[in-house]
Amino acid sequence: MERSGDNSLDLLVCVVNRYGSDVAKVGGFAIPGFVITMIWFVVIILFIILLAYIVHRLGGASFTFKVGHFNLQIGVN
Repeated sequence: MERSGDNSLDLLVCVVNRYGSDVAKVGGFAIPGFVITMIWFVVIILFIILLAYIVHRLGGASFTFKVGHFNLQIGVN
């Protein structure tokens, strides 16, 4: 755990370690790229859930797409 000597405001720095894998340096601690990827997946899933909740609270939505004999209808509430 190497901490920088200067008091800069760099909270997140992405670097490549000596083994060639990506790591993120947060406050002087190294976090593996896999963990950062999993955190992003969780953030994206929570964002989709939040959007679904907002649409639900606003009364739902409907989408109709027609091209020739093709008819697609999607509705959520």
